[in-house]
Amino acid sequence: MSTEVLEGPGGGDDNRDYEASLQQEFVDMATDRLAVLDDLLEQLRARSSDSARALREIRQTAHNLKGMGGSFGFPVITTIAHRLENYLADLSNLDGQNQRETQVYVDTMAAIVSSGYNPADSDAQTTVRGLPPKPGLPKSDFDVDGVEVSDVEVMLAIPSGTAAHYVTQQLQACGYRVITVKSSFEALEQAVRTRPDLLIV
Repeated sequence: MSTEVLEGPGGGDDNRDYEASLQQEFVDMATDRLAVLDDLLEQLRARSSDSARALREIRQTAHNLKGMGGSFGFPVITTIAHRLENYLADLSNLDGQNQRETQVYVDTMAAIVSSGYNPADSDAQTTVRGLPPKPGLPKSDFDVDGVEVSDVEVMLAIPSGTAAHYVTQQLQACGYRVITVKSSFEALEQAVRTRPDLLIV
């Protein structure tokens, strides 16, 4: 025998109200955490905070926002937080340029959260593609003269480790903007939102 779940009067409205309250909780939490990062970056610029500690805190906040954004109606926050993780992955401290570029990520997420809604896909793609690329052109096993970072974005689906680091280095050395994800499933999920020029799985 099957059981039919009947929705009482106002049940749909109650669900929408509950979802809206959860989304507002996320907005409040994200606003607070991004404000903390903003303060941290300001302290770094004033040389009144430890760079390594600040880097750890920024990474942790990015990781938390990446995990929560999509669940609360802000998938672009998940995408930007993931890009910030990629940006910070090989850094041991934040110098002046890294601080300024990290600030761009923080400001972008803060603007979206404060708006109260997730941008349309076309706007989200433009926003994400405008973020600073992973820093530096690393050393490569082959010699490429006059390489500049291009607007060609490559998404690489590969588990973290030596192979991921090596392939990322080689692609960056050719001037590509490289974003790494850990699985084909995650790559497809991200690619729908950001439309990379090339997807390698």
